[in-house]
Amino acid sequence: EQCCLAGARETGIYRLSIPTGGGKTLASLNFALHHALKTGKHRIIYVIPYLSITTQTAKTFRDVLGLNADSDVLLEHYSTAGMQRSADVADNASSEFEDAGEHQRKLAAERWDNPIIVTTMVEFLETVMSARGTKLRKFHNMADSVIIFDEIQSLPMNTINLFNEIV
Repeated sequence: EQCCLAGARETGIYRLSIPTGGGKTLASLNFALHHALKTGKHRIIYVIPYLSITTQTAKTFRDVLGLNADSDVLLEHYSTAGMQRSADVADNASSEFEDAGEHQRKLAAERWDNPIIVTTMVEFLETVMSARGTKLRKFHNMADSVIIFDEIQSLPMNTINLFNEIV
């Protein structure tokens, strides 16, 4: 309930401190959804430092929001996302439809047009700091977004000042 109330606040930088296992993922999603609705934000970008928990987090979000795996509402974007799908498409003799779907997934990953993005810190920082057009294409979609940084304490101490300047 506190996350719902906090979601009504003005745009700013907020901190959510909950012990491990206390429901931080769902609480932060709850805050982000309420804040996006109250402030007119166009999307939620959920940034995770560890590749190992991106799929788990995206699945949790899909389950809570009642989304299927193919929903355009939520995009998982990290270095290996879609690689299995690409391999499956290559092995499929009748893959014209799948090729079109794979093309749409690649475009979505380049643009971040989806309402909810689950991504890694690496993808986020590459978007902000890269000079490559394919990385920069999604930069404009960070504007008017609620950005949640999960496990921010995992950043190396010597990078915190730079990170704070970027954000």
